[in-house]
Amino acid sequence: MINFGLFDKYNFTYKILKCLSLRNSLRFKKIFVACRNGAYKSYVFKSLVRKLGAKFVAKEFNEDFFKIVKLSDIIVGAGGVSLLERLCSGAPSITFCTSRNQKQLIEFASMNRATLYCGDYSNFSREKFLNSMSEIFFNYKLRRELSLNGQKIIDGNGSNRLVDKLLSL
Repeated sequence: MINFGLFDKYNFTYKILKCLSLRNSLRFKKIFVACRNGAYKSYVFKSLVRKLGAKFVAKEFNEDFFKIVKLSDIIVGAGGVSLLERLCSGAPSITFCTSRNQKQLIEFASMNRATLYCGDYSNFSREKFLNSMSEIFFNYKLRRELSLNGQKIIDGNGSNRLVDKLLSL
C-alpha cells in the first residue's frame, strides 16, 4: 500500500511508483494507493502502473481503510496519523517525513525498529528508498520485527485504559 494522504503535496505517490517501476526484482501481486479520486486517472500514473504489472487499486479508502492496512504486507507512507495506524495494525512500513511536525514520531519509531525511515520531503533519495524497499521486501524476519515492535508502541488499547482509569476514580 502507498499512503501519503489525499493531499500528497510533495508527489511522493508518483515518486514511489516511478522507483518501483525501475526495479524489476520487486514484483507485487496487488498495489493499493490511497489518493484523491481522479488522481490515479492521469496518463503518467497509468503508464507507471502498467510497468509494474500488478493488480492496482487506487481510491479514497473510507470504512475499509483499516482492513486494507491489515491486508498489506508492506506500506510506504508519511509519518503522521497514518504512521500511528501502521504501528497499531502491525503493518511493516517505510516512512517519509512530509511535514516537520512528524519528525519526532518517525525518529522514535525508527529508533525502536518499528519502521524504516527514508528521509523527508526535502531530500528524497531514489537509491535509499529502493534499498529500503529491497531490504523489507526480501527479508521476512525484518517485516516481522517491524510489525511486532510497532504493536508494542501503539497497542490499540489506549481508550480501554482511559475508561478503566476514569472508572477507578
